[in-house]
Amino acid sequence: APAVPALAKLLAHEKQGVRVAAAGVLEAIGPDAAPAIPELVALFLDKRNESDLSWASGPLPPPPRVAAAQALARIGPKAAPAVQEKLLPVLLDELKTREFGRGGEPVDVLGVLED
Repeated sequence: APAVPALAKLLAHEKQGVRVAAAGVLEAIGPDAAPAIPELVALFLDKRNESDLSWASGPLPPPPRVAAAQALARIGPKAAPAVQEKLLPVLLDELKTREFGRGGEPVDVLGVLED
């Protein structure tokens, strides 16, 4: 938990790999990573996100939106308001318009959040 502030800063790093790796560590920390919720939401919404469709076929890290959702899901109830207010409206709009954000398909993000 002492590393959470430093990891939260890395969620805004210029390199996507660093952002995703930081989200993965926050996911591993779990509920104690709650102070990073705003930065995880920002990672989900980051316009710099790029898609990598090969992640689902092997041990590659997930796309950034999926990584952010995984960390938020692992944080648990403290992250629920952010998921409901920030992530779900974006995903719903994308499903309606069929214009998907880069960095993770809505179905992949929803699959993480359903647990």
